[in-house]
This record gives sequence, C-alpha cells and structure tokens, in this order.
Amino acid sequence: MLKHAEERRAEGAPLLFPELKRGGGFGTYGHAYSLWWTEYRRAIGIYQPGQDFHSFRTTVNTHLLCRRCNETMIKALLGHSVAGDITTDDYNAGLSLADLQQALELWQFDLSHLQG
Repeated sequence: MLKHAEERRAEGAPLLFPELKRGGGFGTYGHAYSLWWTEYRRAIGIYQPGQDFHSFRTTVNTHLLCRRCNETMIKALLGHSVAGDITTDDYNAGLSLADLQQALELWQFDLSHLQG
C-alpha cells in the first residue's frame, strides 16, 4: 500500500484512489462502498436496519474515548476534520503514522461473543 501511495504522490495525483467517485446526498467518497456493504450484509443474513457502515466509526470512536485517546487522534483515524479548533488548526504539525498506530493499539474490540 505504501508503494501505491508513493507512486500516486510521484504522479502528482490529488487522490490515493482516483477511481472512487463521490455519491449520495452528501457527496461522499464512501457512498458506493456503503451501498455495497448493505447488500453484502443482506446477502449473508446479518443485515439490521440502523446499523450501517458508519456504525464502525461509532464503535471505534466510543472505544477510543473510553480508553482516554485524545480527540485529535480519533478524528484523524476516522477521517474527520479538526477545522474550527485553533489548537489543531494553527498549532498542529501533524500526527505521524507511529502516533496513529499507538492510538489504534488502544482499541481492543472483543468479537468472541460472535463465535458459535
């Protein structure tokens, strides 16, 4: 994946995955994937109304907040803007991959209850 990113950067490409197109009412890049995810869940019999693709974000956000991860890291991991906060807008030089990895390591999600 890093090689792909390096190649895209060398080409001067503004997006890592230019094949992704915006869609839906909010014009998001994840719209097509969200539709696919819903159909996939229906096909394998685990679809539940109200539990869409963004439920992953809710789960990760909640778990990281409970483990005292700072909100700037959480926003970076979830792909959310930090705009409007002078501390992160004006006085943040950016988070390293090591910083983000450390935040991800705080997230421990137990799936054992799903195993039959």
